[in-house]
Amino acid sequence: MGKEQSRGSVVQCLSSKEEKALPGAIRKWVAEKKQERGVHLLEHEDTQWVLVAAGIKPNPGHQLIYEGEENREDHCYVKVSEIKPEPGRMYPQIIVYPYLLLKKKDSGKTLKVRTVERKPLFDEDGNKD
Repeated sequence: MGKEQSRGSVVQCLSSKEEKALPGAIRKWVAEKKQERGVHLLEHEDTQWVLVAAGIKPNPGHQLIYEGEENREDHCYVKVSEIKPEPGRMYPQIIVYPYLLLKKKDSGKTLKVRTVERKPLFDEDGNKD
């Protein structure tokens, strides 16, 4: 799942176990949106949910890793690494949809998803820069 979150975190990155306990409407939204590469937002019962999705991939060598967050005065930068398959390594050929589900706390900060190097993870069309 990546790095542990501190008490003052603006976002909580949910585990698959935590995700299974969510209301059906949120799980349905995740199932639909994880297929579309990009950052997706959902407001549900006064909670903002952020889905960072890599889209459809041909094997489990593709992953998204939550690397933590960096808080500024009016922004929270969520740091995510996109992992690609190791060259030469054998992977099962199964369709996967790598994603991270984040629960945003009401902080008044604008959330931005970035690489560890502070570059946008995706461009406006959801593509890797």
